[in-house]
Amino acid sequence: MNSRERHGMRGLFTMRIYRRGKLVETYRGNNLIVGNAREIAAQFISGAVAGRRITGIGFGANGSAPQNGGTALAGACTKEAESVSYPALGQAEFK
Repeated sequence: MNSRERHGMRGLFTMRIYRRGKLVETYRGNNLIVGNAREIAAQFISGAVAGRRITGIGFGANGSAPQNGGTALAGACTKEAESVSYPALGQAEFK
C-alpha cells in the first residue's frame, strides 16, 4: 500500500444465487484490488478521465495467490455494470 494511502482500497465480492426467483445462497468474500486498478480508480476520482465511467468488472482465478502487481486476469469472469448505487459514504455498488 502506498504510504500516502490512509485507508487502503479494498473490494468486497458478493454473489447471490437465485432459483426460480428465490434466493438460495449468498457468498461474500474479500477481493484484492491490484495496483493497476488502484491507479485507474485514482484517475477517475481525481477527474483525470472526464466524460468516462466504470462500465464493468472482472475477476480471475488461477490457483495462485493474488499479487498487487497483477495486470491480467487468468480464467477471467467479467460482467458489465447494469447500474451503480452508493449504499454508504465512500462506497459504490455495481450491479
